[in-house]
Amino acid sequence: VFSLPQNMAQVANGSALLVAWLITGVGIIFLALSLLHLTRQRPDLDGGIYNYAREGFGDLIGFCSAWGYW
Repeated sequence: VFSLPQNMAQVANGSALLVAWLITGVGIIFLALSLLHLTRQRPDLDGGIYNYAREGFGDLIGFCSAWGYW
């Protein structure tokens, strides 16, 4: 993960890297905004993505989302 930008810089065009970082940044912003929305809707759930997924979709989906984020 930490060497990925270095590897990308060696094989990709500069403008392609910029577009890739912009797409990634937009995705991270949307993720942060969705977690902000969930926090405001359910302030009683304080366990992060696991509790939101478990409460909304059940134990299996909660586990899968927590495992996927780990």
